Amino acid sequence: MENSESEAIKAIVELAKGQEQLGKQAYAIYKIEVETLINANVKDVNKIELTLDYMLSFCFNDDMVQLYRKLCRYLYFINEKSAAHYVNFFIEMW
Repeated sequence: MENSESEAIKAIVELAKGQEQLGKQAYAIYKIEVETLINANVKDVNKIELTLDYMLSFCFNDDMVQLYRKLCRYLYFINEKSAAHYVNFFIEMW
């Protein structure tokens, strides 16, 4: 019994490590996307919302949370209502 518990714990640890790596990779990708949207002064609400939709799944990563917040703040000055929805989506999910 102890051996199977030990193996289960090892498997969980490996999953956690994999999730951590996935979060770091997603952050690196979305950091470029967010900076591009902001620096290009993109006003296309649909494009911004789609990016936030994808980012939301990775908000288990603290850096991604900060990036998500940054894009929400940017969206706020384009469309307050949409930004509020994305803040609420974050609260509901996380």
